[in-house]
Amino acid sequence: MNRFAQTARRSTAMLVLVLLSACDPLAFARGTDPAHNSPLATATQASAPGAPLDITYRVSAPDRRAHLVDVEMRIGGVPAAARELDLELPVWAPGSYLVREFARNVQDERASTGGGPVPIVKSAKNKWRISLPGGAAGIGTRTVVVTYRVYANELSVRTSHADADHVYLNGSNVFMYVPGRKSLPVRVELDLPDDWQVATGLRPAGPAPAPAGNAQTARAFTAPDYDTLADCPIEAAPGLQILRFEALGIPHEMALWGASNVDTGRLVTDTKKIVEAAGAVFGNSLPYERYVFIVQIFPGGGGGLEHSNSTVVQTNPWGLQKKDSYRGFLELLAHEFFHAWLVKRIHPPALGPFDYTSENYTRMLWLMEGTTDYYGSLLVKRAGLMSEDDYWKDLAKQIGSLQKTPGRRHQSAEEASFDAWIKYYRPNENSSNSTVSYYLKGMILTAMLDLEIQGRTKGAKSFDDVLRQLWTTYGQRGLPVPEDGVEPAVEAAAGSDFTAFFDAYVRGRAEFDYNAFLVHAGRKLVIEAQKNDDRITPVAGAYLGARLSESDGRTLVSSIAEDSPAWAAGLSVGDDVLALDGYRVTASSMDNRLSDRAPGDEVRLTIFRRDRLIELRVKLGERPPENYRIEKIGAASDGGKVSADRGNP
Repeated sequence: MNRFAQTARRSTAMLVLVLLSACDPLAFARGTDPAHNSPLATATQASAPGAPLDITYRVSAPDRRAHLVDVEMRIGGVPAAARELDLELPVWAPGSYLVREFARNVQDERASTGGGPVPIVKSAKNKWRISLPGGAAGIGTRTVVVTYRVYANELSVRTSHADADHVYLNGSNVFMYVPGRKSLPVRVELDLPDDWQVATGLRPAGPAPAPAGNAQTARAFTAPDYDTLADCPIEAAPGLQILRFEALGIPHEMALWGASNVDTGRLVTDTKKIVEAAGAVFGNSLPYERYVFIVQIFPGGGGGLEHSNSTVVQTNPWGLQKKDSYRGFLELLAHEFFHAWLVKRIHPPALGPFDYTSENYTRMLWLMEGTTDYYGSLLVKRAGLMSEDDYWKDLAKQIGSLQKTPGRRHQSAEEASFDAWIKYYRPNENSSNSTVSYYLKGMILTAMLDLEIQGRTKGAKSFDDVLRQLWTTYGQRGLPVPEDGVEPAVEAAAGSDFTAFFDAYVRGRAEFDYNAFLVHAGRKLVIEAQKNDDRITPVAGAYLGARLSESDGRTLVSSIAEDSPAWAAGLSVGDDVLALDGYRVTASSMDNRLSDRAPGDEVRLTIFRRDRLIELRVKLGERPPENYRIEKIGAASDGGKVSADRGNP
């Protein structure tokens, strides 16, 4: 049954993607796939040297209410002599560093040629092999047609989702590719109901003929290769609101899917300011011909994912009239937008061109994500959308988050970056004790590095100059940044040696001496313990160091801070806490009970551990600092300037 010839009465989302056969003959003669750094298939494979291919993807969603997407992949130009053809599907989505096994959502694979069905079998978790019948003396070519279905019911920025309201596609989890043929240009044709709009970073190419059996006119797009196809998500919906504006002479679109209380006029104005503030870092220029912001708005929505000339961000619907929520959303937009330079064009060798079949390791995620996080706030400040006080308040809050993470003592910024694939996206109850976020540590590291550069140069240079150095040396020339390339760029920009800084804070696990850096901006960090101002008799209160949660009427230990009193007493995650000094305690009452105690007091905790009643004696400690703020101490020392005020070369 042909599932792809639908009638005009169906509200079907169809995509036809044609991989043009304008391939480089020398590329085939070389016989290597740069993504895998290994020989291409043997002469019995359709991907052997001298075998140019025409590849067409057609995607439809007739059963989108069941979250199913149908894919037809037509591979033309297959040599008649070929006996096998391999296909692969990525196992991860660039920008989200975890092997997610997208092939787990693929089902009902079938293959055929003009002569009828042919065998297609899995050869690995994300690979398929098609067996082809022999042709007449091996002369000429033929077309192989592959069909499969993708279950698309995960509404995140890195996955795909189809339902009655929209079709959202991420190429890395939908489109298979022929190994060694990812460099071919792509033509995309979208056949959608007349009332549907489309948002994508793919290049528009005008109308195209409709598929057989459908009276509608398709819309066409192009991309130069598979990497670009995978990097251009597609949002299509009948209620898609598309706003347009121009910034620094470049057209931009903002596509909003979902209802909200956002002021769209203000959002466009503010986004334009952010784009211009980012462009100012790189000489008031932008690295693309067109940019698309895809904003998905739904309850529980959050997060974002960067692409070369687009981004997808998610947000909750009804908080965008609140100052803090709206500003947080602008910071998210700024973060993902700044990736147009940092990650998509300024990146280490591991992050492009991609190996889609396994992990791509780098020690530079602290720069790719942490520095981008730093500029997310900085750009909002420079755009005039955040006050000076709020900027320093946010930085103090981030410093507090880092200092409350014991794992900062066990992972350097480089180590956290390298281990992202196995630790950051797979946290457990001990993660805060053993790991640190490369976002968080990288953000603080960049802030301190920026201040240090400004201090040494008396305000003449900043981290902006480092980014421009990386851009002109590598990104603008299409070259990856070597794994050891950041330190020389810092030294070139600042004109001094930064070996000690990188040894301590990038490669090492040293604690930041915050005030040694903040002084360059005329600021200091103030740290205070939590006060019990509501008590009749003020006391300092005591500290246990265990986080409790309620589950089925039980009070369970969900995490324990390293070197805390609970840690020293032998309390364990999963223990069922019954009483403190003989009186029942719950997750909600524990803080009040500890407020009655003083540091140094010894208490009895009664617990169940695997149904065995145990009593532990715990010597309570002092509460760790809770409040972090950054205050002025006068004029900036050494002529340094507040980094939030910089941005023009």
